[in-house]
Amino acid sequence: MCLIGKIVLQIFKEFWQRFTAPFLYIKEIPILYISIFSFCVTLVSFQIYESVYVYTKSLRIFLIFLLAVLLSALLGYMVKNISFSQREKEERDIGSKNVQILFLALMIGFRLFFSFYKDYKVLQSIESFTDVYNQKTVQILDIDRSDGDTQEIIYEYNGVKGIGYVDWFEDLQIGDVCNTYMEIEKPENFSDFDYVRYLKNKDIYLTSSSVEIDGCSHKFSIKTSSDIFIWLKRNLRMFRGNLSKQIENYLPEPQASLLIGILFGSERAFSEDFEESLRISGTTHIIAASGYNVTILILASSKILYFIKKKYRLILSLVIIWLYCILSGLGASILRATVMGSITILALLSGNVRNTHLLIPSGVFFLIFLNPKIIFDIGFQLSVLATLGLIYVLPSIENLLKKILKIKSVPQFIEENLLGTISCTLSTLPISISIFGKVSLVSIFANILVLPLTETTMLYGTIALLGSFLIEGISDILFSIPYIQLKIFQRIVEFFGSIKWGYVDVGTSWFGWLIGIFLFLFCIYFYPLDQENYYVKRLKDI
Repeated sequence: MCLIGKIVLQIFKEFWQRFTAPFLYIKEIPILYISIFSFCVTLVSFQIYESVYVYTKSLRIFLIFLLAVLLSALLGYMVKNISFSQREKEERDIGSKNVQILFLALMIGFRLFFSFYKDYKVLQSIESFTDVYNQKTVQILDIDRSDGDTQEIIYEYNGVKGIGYVDWFEDLQIGDVCNTYMEIEKPENFSDFDYVRYLKNKDIYLTSSSVEIDGCSHKFSIKTSSDIFIWLKRNLRMFRGNLSKQIENYLPEPQASLLIGILFGSERAFSEDFEESLRISGTTHIIAASGYNVTILILASSKILYFIKKKYRLILSLVIIWLYCILSGLGASILRATVMGSITILALLSGNVRNTHLLIPSGVFFLIFLNPKIIFDIGFQLSVLATLGLIYVLPSIENLLKKILKIKSVPQFIEENLLGTISCTLSTLPISISIFGKVSLVSIFANILVLPLTETTMLYGTIALLGSFLIEGISDILFSIPYIQLKIFQRIVEFFGSIKWGYVDVGTSWFGWLIGIFLFLFCIYFYPLDQENYYVKRLKDI
């Protein structure tokens, strides 16, 4: 019994050392501290701002200003009373770090204030042009193919973004200026979903259930700096549309839509049964412009370019994911995922594992600074968690298997396909359960089978597409390879989608938080330590 007590005490002591070491490290590095602190401050600030319900606009703007003052006071207090270095005697070093912290903290404070003020001004302006059905001139900012006989559009009216629906046969392009007849309304929440908050996080403040197009001007001219981005999206969308038509000429459905979704991330219309199978099997993300596709591209390019030196292989991977991002239309979700993937590649290029732990939070801080509302975007949350899963959960699982099986290394195929899929799935579970309240029990198995297939489909699909423009006579032969692969993909999805118990309604969000806490503690204890690890030094000092 005494022996068991000593073993338990030793395990607890080791766990406590591992648990405290990362926090001491975070405390010593300004960018890590301010990244985590900015995340918390942004989250709390927006929650306070959105929960304020007042009847007069003047009171609301006063509360916004008061919140900014309180945040600044809090930042100043923390900078003054917290030491950011272990060596207290190095006063210059402490002062330098405090100045960095204060500067970054003030940047976040001012950015939050301007974000709140912009939101206030927009809410004030939309009071004058809602609830009236008449002619309005709008600019089309984005177009999405919706289910049924309508297509979803994002438009801009008097400097404010709105969302509406037009008939599917309307020939619209991004950047078109259209005369429309519609009634503009303020969005309303559903019984179980905060739709207003969801749209506001995308800077959308207006809705129109039905938009009647009276005429559009397809001529586009660049007048402001923001028009450059619209022009780029417009031409990329047209280019992607031409490539999609080329694929449709050689492949039947649903294989054509699957390949278009995998290569370009375009949303396509599938049959209801196949849509349900994709949802149950947890493979919807593969045919959408998502962070998972960026991960697949990085893994695939690493395998295909194995004969090149690691440095140049990583550089080419960086180029490839940005080309994919551009071809996908520079959507917000894929752009964020590409930034996160780029940060990971840059960390690997540096050759120092420690840089990974610095660049990831730095990238998150940069994205939050550019758009504080991004913190509430589900796609951003999933991208960050999937990246953290590959960096922390994957090595922890691998280290556990080494100890259990008493092996020196895990086979590469198992590490990349099995453990990589498990790590990404587990790390995103807390958000998936908390937000959607549901989880796919078969997604891990489905993705393990689909991932290697998707990597080669990207390769052969791209070769077939390029070959169809260069050598038209052999296009059918070239497309036969991705057709067979996509047929297998379809069968796998339909098989797992037919499992009735494959999709479970959890119902309670706290279960997702429990999984998140467990993964955090699991990584703390099993994350492998070596001389390059970021808190191995802190373990020696404790």
